[in-house]
This record gives sequence, C-alpha cells and structure tokens, in this order.
Amino acid sequence: EPQYRDVREAMHSIAVEITPTATDLLRALSDEQVAELRNALEENREEYREKYLAPPLERQIRERAERMQERLQYWLGQLNAAQRQRVLLWSHALNEQNSRWLRNREQWQTMLLAAVEQRHGADFDRRIARLLQDREVLLNEDDRAALQRAEQAGLELVADLHRLADDSQRDHLSGRLTQLQSDFGSLKCLAQAG
Repeated sequence: EPQYRDVREAMHSIAVEITPTATDLLRALSDEQVAELRNALEENREEYREKYLAPPLERQIRERAERMQERLQYWLGQLNAAQRQRVLLWSHALNEQNSRWLRNREQWQTMLLAAVEQRHGADFDRRIARLLQDREVLLNEDDRAALQRAEQAGLELVADLHRLADDSQRDHLSGRLTQLQSDFGSLKCLAQAG
C-alpha cells in the first residue's frame, strides 16, 4: 500500500501541474467548441450506458473480468486458471460497480460542462481546479466508501495475482516495468526536470 499512496500522490501532483494549462485551454474555447464538447459528451454517455449498463448484471460482471484479464495479459502474459478465477472473483465482488462508476463519471462531466459554459466567470479557475484535483470530494459518502472498497479490492487482486504468478510471468512483468521506466526516462519533460 505505500507504493499505492505514492502513485496517488504522483497522480495528484500531475493534476496540479496540468490544471493551469487545462484551465487556459478550456477558457479559450469558442461557443461552437463548447457546443461540440456538449454533443461529444452526450454521445459518449449514450455509448457507455449501452456498453456498461444495458447488459444484465451477470454479463456486466463477466465482461468486466474479461476486460481486466486483457489488461493483465499485457503485464503478466497469459494468465493461468487460478489467476483467471481470481479476476472473476474480483469482478463479482464489485457487483453493480458499473452503475455507480458511470453515474459518478456523468456527474463529473456535467460539472465540467457547467464550468466551461461559465468559463469567463470569476470562479472558473477554482471550479476547474476542484474538478481536476479533488475529484473524490465531489462524491457522496456512500460513493467515497465504495471507491475505497473498489481500490482495496484492486490492490488485493494485484497482490494475489503476483503471488499466483510463475517465474515466466514475473520475468514478463519485470520486462514491462523496465520498458516503462525507460519510456519515462526518455520523456523530454522528465529529463529536463531531473
């Protein structure tokens, strides 16, 4: 968990770093661009509702497990039977997470659009900063608790999958992490900061 805290802190630092640029870009949008954004968000909402909410719950759970297995194969290679079963258990534990996640996502998008529509107002910078840097404070108490449970379930999943990994999978993971480290090391902005 200390590494996870480090990742969360790094993500927050990135959000703080990009906020001024994002605020300036959003403020500079024309009315036509805001209308295009509104339409794109609505199309996206419809697509996500169809993909993630329309199917029966059992299918949502199965598809979530399949998506996770695909993501994990990049990092670990082919998953073994015990790992696939563990991913399925994780997906079942999240149960109706799709509806909660999508509701919160749509709420955030609605707040973003409302802020952008008032982009010349005195509180625009504060509203965008809050949306980018403090997303969790926008959640109600039940949703914050559900997010914490989902994050904990994800951490436990990763730990179990690593425990269930064979030497080949650990080597595969090590290679992916080495490549990621190399990719980050070659980024111009990080090289200049170092």
